[in-house]
Amino acid sequence: MKVKLVDGAYAEEPCVKYLEVDSKINLYELHLAILEAIDFENDHLFEFFIGRNCRNRSYLLIDEDDFEFDPEEVFFDIRLEGLFTGKPKGMKLIYNFDFGDNWMFEITKTRCKAKSPEPDTEYPRLVKSEGTNPVQYPSYED
Repeated sequence: MKVKLVDGAYAEEPCVKYLEVDSKINLYELHLAILEAIDFENDHLFEFFIGRNCRNRSYLLIDEDDFEFDPEEVFFDIRLEGLFTGKPKGMKLIYNFDFGDNWMFEITKTRCKAKSPEPDTEYPRLVKSEGTNPVQYPSYED
């Protein structure tokens, strides 16, 4: 998967991460993998939706009422596999972390062919990184 930072309160430089994931991964696990790849703390609400870009919410994956309960639990039940079935071409999975700073990431498949998992390898895993990690809390930097 290609995870590209497209917007955020303190987004200043390009940042792209390439993750190898099992197609059966749930969106909560993907959330954790992205945070680990960019070195962010897991301390804010988040959402996933499908659209042509981060401003287009063509397909919401959960109802707003679900945030009254536990969004982590809701995303735990949604798998990456089959997520785009029946959707028009050109749609992207969008990940929004921290509703105040609105860190937006576009998630797309890479052109790499699917392969069998390597023995003794833990997935998801970061396989390539381009650019600089954004700073989650720049005012706290030394």
